[in-house]
Amino acid sequence: MQRILLIFLFLYAGLSVASQRDSLSVRHLEIEDGLSNNYVRCVYQDRKGFFWFGSRDGLNRYDGYGFKVFRNEIGNKTSLIHNIIHAINSDTDNNIWIGTRQGLSIYNDKKGIFTAGSWHDPIKGTDLLIKKVIRDLVPGINNTMLVATEGIGLLRFSKGKTVGEQIPLLINGRRTFSYGVQSVRLDDKGREWVFVQNLGLYYFDPKARALVLASADVVLALSLGVNGGQVYIGTYNGLYRYDPVRRKNTAVNASGIGGKSILAITPDSRNILYLGTNGDGVFRYDPANGSMQLLGNEINNGLSGEQIYSIFIDKNDRKWIGTYSGGVTILDPVKKIFQTWAHNPQGNSIPGNSISSFLAPKDGKLYIGTDGTGLSIWDRKLNRFTNYKHAADPNTISSNFISSMVSDSHGGIWIGTFTEGASRFDPKTRKFTRYKIIDPQTGVESKVAFTVFEDQDNDIWAGTLRRGSLLGGLYRFNRGLDKFELFDQKLGDLFTMMQARDGQIWAGNLDQLIQIDKKGKKHRFYDLGYTVRVIFEDKKGLLWIGTEGGGLIIFDPFKSKVVSRLTTANGLCNNSVLSLIPDNQGNLWMSTYFGVSCYNLDKGTFRSFYQSDGLQSNQFQINAGIKLGTGEIVFGGIKGFSLFDPREIIPHSQMPSLFLTGITINNTPLEENLKLIVDEDNIAIREIEVPYDQAVFTFSFTALEFSSPEKISYKYFMDGWDRGWTNSGKDRKATYTHISEGSYVFRVKSTNAEGVWGSNEIILKIKVLPPWYRTWWAYLGYMTIISSVIYVYLRYRSAQTRLKYEVQIVNLESQRKKAEYDTQVAQHNMERLAHDKERLINEQEKALAEKRMSFFTNISHEFRSPLSLIINPINDLIKNSSVEGKENAELSMIQRNAKRMLSLVDQLLLFRKAEEGFEDIKAAKLDLEKLSREVFYCFVQQASAREIDYRFENAAVDKEVYADRIKIEIVLFNLISNALKYTPKGGEIVVSLTEDDQSLLITVQDSGPGIPDTAGEKIFDRFYQAERKDGNHKAGFGIGLYLARQFMEAHSGSIFYQNRAEGGCIFNICLLKGKEHLVGQVIEEKQEGAEELFNEIYATELPESAAHNNISLDVNLVSDRQSILVVDDERDIRQYISSLFSGIYTVYLAENGEQGLKLAAEKLPDLIITDFKMQGIDGIEFCQMIKSNPTLSYIPVILLTASSSQEVKLKSVHGGADDYINKPFEREYLIARVANLLRNRNNLQNYFYNEITLQSNAVVVSEEYKKFLDTCILVVENHLTDSDFGIKALADEIGMSHSNLYKRVKSISGQSVNSFIRFIRLRKAAELMINSDHNVTEVAFRSGFNDAKYFGKQFSKLFGATPTAFIRKHRKIFNKRYKMK
Repeated sequence: MQRILLIFLFLYAGLSVASQRDSLSVRHLEIEDGLSNNYVRCVYQDRKGFFWFGSRDGLNRYDGYGFKVFRNEIGNKTSLIHNIIHAINSDTDNNIWIGTRQGLSIYNDKKGIFTAGSWHDPIKGTDLLIKKVIRDLVPGINNTMLVATEGIGLLRFSKGKTVGEQIPLLINGRRTFSYGVQSVRLDDKGREWVFVQNLGLYYFDPKARALVLASADVVLALSLGVNGGQVYIGTYNGLYRYDPVRRKNTAVNASGIGGKSILAITPDSRNILYLGTNGDGVFRYDPANGSMQLLGNEINNGLSGEQIYSIFIDKNDRKWIGTYSGGVTILDPVKKIFQTWAHNPQGNSIPGNSISSFLAPKDGKLYIGTDGTGLSIWDRKLNRFTNYKHAADPNTISSNFISSMVSDSHGGIWIGTFTEGASRFDPKTRKFTRYKIIDPQTGVESKVAFTVFEDQDNDIWAGTLRRGSLLGGLYRFNRGLDKFELFDQKLGDLFTMMQARDGQIWAGNLDQLIQIDKKGKKHRFYDLGYTVRVIFEDKKGLLWIGTEGGGLIIFDPFKSKVVSRLTTANGLCNNSVLSLIPDNQGNLWMSTYFGVSCYNLDKGTFRSFYQSDGLQSNQFQINAGIKLGTGEIVFGGIKGFSLFDPREIIPHSQMPSLFLTGITINNTPLEENLKLIVDEDNIAIREIEVPYDQAVFTFSFTALEFSSPEKISYKYFMDGWDRGWTNSGKDRKATYTHISEGSYVFRVKSTNAEGVWGSNEIILKIKVLPPWYRTWWAYLGYMTIISSVIYVYLRYRSAQTRLKYEVQIVNLESQRKKAEYDTQVAQHNMERLAHDKERLINEQEKALAEKRMSFFTNISHEFRSPLSLIINPINDLIKNSSVEGKENAELSMIQRNAKRMLSLVDQLLLFRKAEEGFEDIKAAKLDLEKLSREVFYCFVQQASAREIDYRFENAAVDKEVYADRIKIEIVLFNLISNALKYTPKGGEIVVSLTEDDQSLLITVQDSGPGIPDTAGEKIFDRFYQAERKDGNHKAGFGIGLYLARQFMEAHSGSIFYQNRAEGGCIFNICLLKGKEHLVGQVIEEKQEGAEELFNEIYATELPESAAHNNISLDVNLVSDRQSILVVDDERDIRQYISSLFSGIYTVYLAENGEQGLKLAAEKLPDLIITDFKMQGIDGIEFCQMIKSNPTLSYIPVILLTASSSQEVKLKSVHGGADDYINKPFEREYLIARVANLLRNRNNLQNYFYNEITLQSNAVVVSEEYKKFLDTCILVVENHLTDSDFGIKALADEIGMSHSNLYKRVKSISGQSVNSFIRFIRLRKAAELMINSDHNVTEVAFRSGFNDAKYFGKQFSKLFGATPTAFIRKHRKIFNKRYKMK
């Protein structure tokens, strides 16, 4: 009996253990996962972190996501040399060395090419390709590589070499090169240990430069390992250890290992040896205490029967095991934190994998509710599951579909089910009592008891769900009646209930949070829009509500509102939160439909875990979560339940290595076009250079995370092309098409398994080369060509410009010299100018300026004499004449303008002298007050006419200075004249004289616009004209103030100005008292001939009157007189020209171009006289506008100008002027030119008459008038038979308005439009009479006349003969003499 019990206990323990997975997470990589073959002979991790697996059918590189397989390609020398691989390792340059059954391959990971290894035959003295079996590969001393072969021994490859040197073997003092090496290892002292097949253990002696025997006790070995200064040999019959110090080889007599074949020996970081066997699993051997331990059953069950060829332990303590037929098995300690329990059909375990609820009573047992397989009670101390299912016995559980459980205050367990209401379980008797939940209104049982709950008052509540037409409700258990009673049917479909610390009961339904009023049933409902699955109260009293689809909602019961929401956008793994469990470290754990999330309440951050981390699956069940008394947390899902201790879950802050795994350029791998690589190092390619027509890139990248690669996220950025980082999520590829030429940097970042973005980056420089026609040398060529073209063009333009100016200069010079020199002198000057043209062009500006100055001076001298002869007789006439009215006004106007011209001439002469620097002052004693008053009085009448407050003020006592009277008069005249020019009507001008101890100061103050701020001291520069935005003042010539400063500086005085804050300007001139400052100047006691300048230049201004309106007073509104339009901005010129013609013609006056255009369009004058230079639209622009207007273009225009230059004349002709007259003009000449142009208008009408009457036409008119007349004749002739053809039809055909057509026809023919049309019809009639045999009636009808009598009358009036007489006279002979147009 005792023996049977022991057997039972042993089997039970074994089955119990089998129901729980080992603490190590086990994964497998097989051919279904992309591995090339399940026979894996060797496993290696390179310096970057990639894993390499050597199989029977190719080489595999693994990055945590998938495999890249390399195989031998027939005919490709850069491919793997053979597909059966025995050993893998790498050198210091990160080249991968692969030992195969038929030789050695060296793989350049950056370039993607394999190079075959060779060996040097010392006997033949040649390099031969290795074709022997390679058994092992390890890095040797001094950055060399050691290659163990069968037949040619151990080969040593120097750094960067692909040809190995044989290491000789010493046997009995003799060297041999023909031997086989099974394995080779280096110890921590750098000694190289070699196991030679059939000979024993050897080591490399640097002095002998050969392999020397260490021990021959074991001559057959399968594997070799070095650990802790000891050399371990795996044999067909167990493990042996060689001690280099004692030089002794002994068998390891640990239990369980004896007699087993040891195929792999790998030490870990704690000097524990992992031993791979032939079919007996993996053993863990601790040399320190001699213990030998077989790995867990779960692990070794997967390795049972397998030959373990290779064991590799990475820096994260993962074990990578290469097997004979099972691929690669990975033992991952990182994932051992989650323990998963699932149904085991062969042992004691939970009855099913779909877990729906948990309960942890005080007895320490765990009640597990399932969805369809009943109730399971787990006694963790005994590791035993007791399962309960529904049966016919009424004492069993009412349903196998459990939705919720709660332990009451009496020790009973209440169970809510999906199909059979509620049950009560008695843990002592292990019996179930079923309670039917009856709807009192219908008497029907409500069987879906989804929620059972006990409040602080020990009341048991059951929430039922709607089922078909039967509504759910909230029921309360009546202990006295031992049944459930309806509490409130409005509280149906409750999925969860909880009670806060303040006693308030909260519940959730399909879309609301409910605050239950237990006493008054005045419940409060809060709409959330999502199904409430779980409610948790934190320390602050806030409610954390897990919803299905709406994420995690934080509700403030004090403010009765939602204050926050957390979703996948914040890091939550899924928006359906099914359970909420707080741990003891300030975190809130939650299960979802896709993983488990942990929320740190203090930091506000999420961490998420998935099936790949060791969870039962990614999908969990509603309300299937609980915290145990130990602090552990349990979550139930569809494949069992996962149990873990939150304290053991430590964030992994380590960042994975990040690498490019592939670069495709224009759909071609970079390995096939290595010339594109510009820069690289031992780890990666750093820069590539790509032609513009191949700039289509696909980059593949990976972060080497082997435990949870699915948690890694990526983002990339093409610096110079992208605007920002592109978050690609789990996608590990980036594609760019049609990248423009330029320099770029491709960058990639990744997170770690915790979702934290790292600082590591992939950085690849990319240069996209431009096409040849956009390269620098192409642009250099373009620039050269363009520069050459520009140079040639500029030379051509320069030559043309030079030629143009030469022609103009020659013409001007020829005209200027024509009156003075004969043809021979002019030709001589032209030849001289031709020889000196280069010098003239270079000095053109200076020469032109000098010519202008000379011209002004000469003209000024020429003007002064005749002006003086004009002024004096006019003065006598005014004084002696008794005439009044118009004649007196004309004499005054002549006097005023002549004196004004004389003033300007004098200033020009003074300006010229000042420029030449020889105008000295002639100082004499001068009463400055008297002089100031005399100049002041010159402008009294002008100021009065403009209603200006004009005052002179004197505060000086000593008023005498030494000065040149004429020059001071000019200075004062200019200042007061300028003040009057810019002071508006009704303004103020004050001239004042003050003194101090050393000087006298004259101030001229006005209320005008002031001097523009931009002018500054430039107003005293010669020819400077200040720009004014108002445009109301005509600018001067920039001479007056220039002379003023020159004269004041000659007197050692000064002139300056300042703008007034209230508007206007103050000019000051300062003269020093005495004569000590006039050093070197001529000083006279009295100036002789000091003619008062103001008497010479002053002229009384005529006041404005009706006589100066735009239309002369004698113009009748209706008149047959011809009309003239005068356009000039000088009022006197307008009035004078008007006086010349007002007695003969109707005269219209306009003071500027705009007004002139308006009057021309309105009055249609017969002739226009306009000034050349006007404010706004000048004479040339005005003429062009007249000639470009079809209505006005026939009007002749005379241009008046003061310039006689050829350039001005040329502009006038191009502008369309009919005549050009220089100022001053002779009265008779102007009258004659006007009469001649108006006579030409009569010629135009004569031309029309001749054309109509078919007479010979010797009158010459412009082509424009001919074209208009021909067009009108053609239009009318095309409508001869249309008796209704009239003014409107003709205007539409011509494209003119009725009024414009009338005016144009009137000006050309002198007839109305109807008469004009009739004349053309009569012209056609005459033509028909000459060229046809029609009678008079037929001719009348064909010409558009319906009345033959009327036709005869009009024909006789035009042609002077009746139609019949006209036919007799012209029909036979006319055809011979005339040809019709």
